[in-house]
Amino acid sequence: MVCKKCRFTLPEGARECPVCGKAVPASAGKRGEISAVTVARLSDLAIMLMFFINGIVLATLSHVSYESRWGLFYAWGNAHWLYPGLATVNVAFGLALIIIAVLSAIALYLIVAKESRLGVHIMTASHVASALWTLLYPVMCYMVTGKLSSFMGFACIQTAVYAVIATIFTVLLYKSKKLF
Repeated sequence: MVCKKCRFTLPEGARECPVCGKAVPASAGKRGEISAVTVARLSDLAIMLMFFINGIVLATLSHVSYESRWGLFYAWGNAHWLYPGLATVNVAFGLALIIIAVLSAIALYLIVAKESRLGVHIMTASHVASALWTLLYPVMCYMVTGKLSSFMGFACIQTAVYAVIATIFTVLLYKSKKLF
């Protein structure tokens, strides 16, 4: 670290500059170091992005509805009429999607406000649950309808990209010295 007043290189763990006496902020870290709060916020943003994408897929049922000439919501109603078990799957996965988003928000609060390790563990669980949701929802729809849609390929690619991003955020959170 470098003193902001006199530009003297500070020794590790210094609370004030030995040259000019200026206090060193507690949040000052190494150059290029990302704070745990920033990583937690980015991590929560990634989960909310997955929530948005998966919510659109759930609301439109576009991966099951092959005929959308009259609109996606007409096709959605038609799919529910043809496959009555699909409504149960949608309700269950809709509730799961909401729970994942709420857990992520709780985790972010615990990390930012309380500097809690529990928040990191909950955030990690939210990442895993979000990735599993993205893969399991099309599989459950396939089990009900018997139709394999092109959405399955999208879900696999989406989950792979998300898993890499979530892993990076999780590793950065677990490496944060402020939380552990």
